[in-house]
Amino acid sequence: MSECYPCLFQMAENQGFSFDELQLALKQDTNADPVSWLKESFMECVGIVISMAPHKTEEETYGEVRTFGFIG
Repeated sequence: MSECYPCLFQMAENQGFSFDELQLALKQDTNADPVSWLKESFMECVGIVISMAPHKTEEETYGEVRTFGFIG
């Protein structure tokens, strides 16, 4: 990746994303740049977690989030 981290953070921040969200994007196994991943896929991932939340305990949901790779 040719982008410097401060530059990526600035780009993400300009799009309304936080540092933590950028860190999640950087951990994704994708060829897309992290800011593009945030714009294109992040909300879908959040929706998956939210849809599972009413049906799972907090511990189960956390485990699912880890399984999907949304958090480290």
